[in-house]
Amino acid sequence: MKSRWFRIICTVFVASYLVFGFIMGCKNKTSKEKPEVSNEVFQRIKVTNTKGIIFEVKDPEIDYSVDDQTPENESFGLRIKSKDQTEIITWDEIKHIDITSPHKDSLNARLILADGKILDVDLVKDSKGGLSGTTDSGAFQIPLGKVKSIDVIER
Repeated sequence: MKSRWFRIICTVFVASYLVFGFIMGCKNKTSKEKPEVSNEVFQRIKVTNTKGIIFEVKDPEIDYSVDDQTPENESFGLRIKSKDQTEIITWDEIKHIDITSPHKDSLNARLILADGKILDVDLVKDSKGGLSGTTDSGAFQIPLGKVKSIDVIER
């Protein structure tokens, strides 16, 4: 008799466990809750304009487009002139940038790299889109010629 009641109790327990597990498993799939939005930011920089105003910019991107039909944006760093070619120095490699003087086709800049090395370089001049990204206030956009300095915020 005890064995029979034990089997009944075990069967009820297992059945309720399976039903409960099935209901809870299906709940997540049929739930109408909105999925969480990722606030992951690729990169952050502090931009100081020529008037001394500082902006914290998230996910910076520089527009190097030659014309409106072929957009060419760089989100991984800066393009510099290296002999007859251009080279990209990534945000991860940079600690600080001082833009020293504008020229016709480029901007002179002093880069302090993350490893402490200092480079005097010519930046490839941006196009009308300039440096863009987002701030806490919304969209941000500035021509590189109006930037005094950039500090890369470590991730």
